[in-house]
Amino acid sequence: MKNKLLLGIILLFMIGIVAVQMGVDANETASNTADTTLQTNIDELSTISTDAIAVVQADVNQNELDVDIAIAVVQTDVDANETASNTGDTTLQSNIDALSTISTDAIAVVQADVNQNELDADIAVVQTDVDANEMASNTAYTILQTNIDALSTISTDAIAVVQTDVDQNEADSGAADSTHTTNIATNATDITVIQADVNQNELDTDIAIAAVQTDVDANETASNTADTNLQANIDALSTISTDAIAVVQADVNQNELDSDAADVTHTTNIATNVTEIIAVQADVDANKTASNTADTTLQTNIDELSTTSTDAITVVQADVNQNETDSDAAYATHTTNIATNVTEIIAVQADVDANKTASNTADTTLQSNIDALSTISTDAMAVVQADVNQNELDADIAITVVQTSEYQLSTGINFTRFSFEDANETRYDFDMGEGSFYRLGYQQQISNKENLLWELALSSNSFNAIGSLQGESLSWNTRYAGLSAGLLFKYPVFSKNNVEHPLKLRFQTAASTHYLVYGKQYIGSTLYNLTDTDDFNKMLYTAEISLGFEKRLSHNMLLFASYGIALSLDSKTNNGEESLQIKNRQLSFGISIQTKK
Repeated sequence: MKNKLLLGIILLFMIGIVAVQMGVDANETASNTADTTLQTNIDELSTISTDAIAVVQADVNQNELDVDIAIAVVQTDVDANETASNTGDTTLQSNIDALSTISTDAIAVVQADVNQNELDADIAVVQTDVDANEMASNTAYTILQTNIDALSTISTDAIAVVQTDVDQNEADSGAADSTHTTNIATNATDITVIQADVNQNELDTDIAIAAVQTDVDANETASNTADTNLQANIDALSTISTDAIAVVQADVNQNELDSDAADVTHTTNIATNVTEIIAVQADVDANKTASNTADTTLQTNIDELSTTSTDAITVVQADVNQNETDSDAAYATHTTNIATNVTEIIAVQADVDANKTASNTADTTLQSNIDALSTISTDAMAVVQADVNQNELDADIAITVVQTSEYQLSTGINFTRFSFEDANETRYDFDMGEGSFYRLGYQQQISNKENLLWELALSSNSFNAIGSLQGESLSWNTRYAGLSAGLLFKYPVFSKNNVEHPLKLRFQTAASTHYLVYGKQYIGSTLYNLTDTDDFNKMLYTAEISLGFEKRLSHNMLLFASYGIALSLDSKTNNGEESLQIKNRQLSFGISIQTKK
């Protein structure tokens, strides 16, 4: 039943991770689509602005007023495009930030859930109802231990599968974090490129407008010059016409004066010379005819000048009318372009809204999946708890870890006796001395035996003793460096409502080898260096046993204390006639740090 439940939980977690990944992929796709759409719109707006400026340039060359109006329209359109681009960038960045936050939160939730699952797998609540009869009865314990060994072997594979799946979930979550970080960096790069393109478009627009303004100024100067030349021509023609009329009028006046004088003269001389009067009359008639001819010629010239001026004004007016027509057409084109830009901006906004809706839908789906997984996980834990509550054995199987390692650091006191045998086989037992010791060990769980571990350790021991012989006081002060290997068996005494038993008995055996690194002996007041004596300056081999207890302080930290006995093999001198044996009792305490693989 528990194996099926574990498989169900594994499948549900895999489904949840896949759903989260699909949500992240959908968000990335929507973000990439929005980036592409925005870039396309910016490119189209840039092309439209360039064409519009070209049209305005051609139109501005015709008329300053219409050019000013067209430039104002173009500037308004560029400002609108710039505003729309900035708004699109802001919206896109907001969506990316929102998606990044959502993805980060979702991954954090999933990671927290995975962490909780790992924690639950390590510290699943165990049975509080421990049968006192199991503790009291050796027979019940034997049966329990047999069942533990059998069921532990069965559950190892299932727990290995769970551990593998949890490791894969962690790896997938890390890969999702890495992919999302890469996508955010890519989006930031794309936005930087878009901003650079927008800045370039603004610069190109400013350059185009400056060129248009320069051309307008040139047109204005040329127009002013043409107006000045036209007015000068009109003034010159007016002056010529006035001078001609003045000449004719002066001639007429002179003729009239001459006629009057002639009349006086003729009146005086009329009687004298009729021929002269006739000649004068003929001259007067000729002058009148000449005057009429001059008047006709002058009027013809004035009419021709008037016609020429009217034609010139008509040409100018036609050009002005054409400029107005071109300006109206450009204005209509810009109005259409503005409407098109507005439509495209609305389309971009609609796409952003769709992306937002898709993101919200993905968020809802993700939250639903998380809630479903949470509910399923809670129900599964309830089932596991109910099953664990039936039997302490099942709880021990559930918390069995494939491999457990421990790092131990301990110290304490050595109580040592020396026993010396001379060549006559007389044995001398000296009194107990005290010394310190320090020990650093590594322990590894054997196969799937949770409470059986092998150990390697380094140690530093002071084996000291005191005594007297033939009235002389004796004392030994030594320091040995040692290496040991052994086995450690742990037996749970009782449990509480947590995964690990808070208190366990410890039984340990070991074999050690020691080498003297420092040694002094006092015989009376005389000091001897033991590194120069055959009794001490050689390898020392000991067999050790100890019994103690340990208490769990946290999930991976233990406090332990023990009492042990060590006995060395008889250490004979080189001549084989004398031997030394060391008997040691050790009181130790220390801490142990657990790691699980």
